[in-house]
Formats: sequence, C-alpha cells, structure tokens
Amino acid sequence: MFKKIIPRKIYLWWKERNFRHLQNKQPEQIFADVYKENTWGGEKGTFYSGAGTANPNTKIYLDNLIAFVKEHKIHKILDIGCGDFSIMKQLTEAVAVDYTGADVVEDLVKHHQLKFQNETTHFIHSNAINDLLPQADLVTIRQVLQHLSNDQVKKILSKLSAFKYVLITEHVPITDDVEYNLDKIAGPHIRMRVNSGVFIDKPPFNVTNTSVLFEYREDDKVKNKMVPAVIRTYLIKN
Repeated sequence: MFKKIIPRKIYLWWKERNFRHLQNKQPEQIFADVYKENTWGGEKGTFYSGAGTANPNTKIYLDNLIAFVKEHKIHKILDIGCGDFSIMKQLTEAVAVDYTGADVVEDLVKHHQLKFQNETTHFIHSNAINDLLPQADLVTIRQVLQHLSNDQVKKILSKLSAFKYVLITEHVPITDDVEYNLDKIAGPHIRMRVNSGVFIDKPPFNVTNTSVLFEYREDDKVKNKMVPAVIRTYLIKN
C-alpha cells in the first residue's frame, strides 16, 4: 500500500534507509563486514557467498562456462569477486586453466591462498573499482555488480575493453514493468528487491559489444511473492 500512494523516487529512497549507514564506507569494509557477520548465511567463522553460489542450478552456469572455456581455448581466467570460490573451484578441477580469483575482502583472500592456492590457482586482494586488473584471456564477474552502485559498476565496465572475452552474470527480473539499472548504495542487498537489476546493455551502462550467451530461470521471492527472473550471462567480445 505504501508503495502505491507515494512517488517512486521517494519509495526507492525509503527502501534504502537500512543501508544508508554504508554510504560513506569503502567496499573493502562493507564486504569484510558482510562475511564477518555471515550476512549471506553460512556457519559463523566461514566465508559463504550466499544462496547464489550454493543453489543446485549453478551447475547450469558451470557447464556453460566449461564449454565456453574449451571452445575458445581459454588459458588464463581472471575472476572478479571470487567470493567463497565454491563454483570456480569446480571449474579449475574440470579444465586446465591458470585461474586468478580477485576479491576486495583481504581475510577471504588470505584464507583462499592458504587453502586453495597452487601452481595454477591464485588469489589476489584487489578492488576492481579502483585497481589495475591483471592480464587474462577471459574475465568472469558473477553476481557481483548487483551489489554495487551504478558509478562503481561503470568504473569496472570501463576497464573491460582490455580483455578479449568477458562474461558478466546477473540475477535480473523479467517482469513487464522491470526498471533497468536503478541505482543503489553498495551493500549486501540487490536490485531485485525493487524490481530492477544490472542490465549492462541498457542506460546508463550502454555496453554495445555484448550479447546474452545463456540464461536460465531463477524466480526470486520478494515480500513472499515469487518474482519472475533469470540468471543471465552476458558475453562481451573485444
């Protein structure tokens, strides 16, 4: 009811009220706290990136990614926002690639370096918004941009022309009244909660050399209502 009787801009401003304390924090601190407090779930003291990495449907993503790597003879992968590494670990076990997982959370990176790092699997502490990105044949960014503001997304997208292939995966609604790329405060929440998502081919991003490589249905519960949605993977070719 509240949504229906007030202007959309005011409603969206009100929806961000619980995250305004994050407005002046750096991504390193925001997401370090997310993992420390297990905001996305998981056992206390563990690094868990939420249902997006634990969902059985991630096998669809993994199978398509493995097929892409093999078809395009990818040797070196940069994974921006590697998170808990649960999906990409399976990739490194399935195909011979030089993998670098980059993440803004230093403690997570140190954990992965101790537990998973070897001759072909590496982890670096990196803020992709501000830092230089290491060379790779393929960049993967899976359900990361959805947590950032539009300005932060733009800064990352501006760096991707240096790579031959980029795969960007986002959870987006497919409703008739979907609103593309509504801005938000960087934090653990995503735009799905306000019937929006990150559509890199729409304003204000307008990435032109992109296509939808694959997608699969993944409806999302918002306020006890299932919202039609997909997990969509964009391919950027440079």
